[in-house]
Amino acid sequence: MQITHSLLWVIALTAVSALPSLPWSYYYHFVLEEKYGFNKQTVRLWVMDQVKGYALGAVIGMPILAGFLKVIEWAGKGFVPFLMLFM
Repeated sequence: MQITHSLLWVIALTAVSALPSLPWSYYYHFVLEEKYGFNKQTVRLWVMDQVKGYALGAVIGMPILAGFLKVIEWAGKGFVPFLMLFM
């Protein structure tokens, strides 16, 4: 149960920390790059890239994080050597 809470906390923290960076990313791609003629991306493609990036991060990162948390829960205070083996 604690692992689930920790994973949900990471999801919430990622969402909250990603929100302020979205306008800057949009500005970079559609104002700065377009100003100099480097932008070949549509808004739809940019949104899909953002969604795919977060989805891929979740698919790869969440099982690894869950494994880390399980090792820490299993090993207690002496988790460091076991976590190194897991890595």
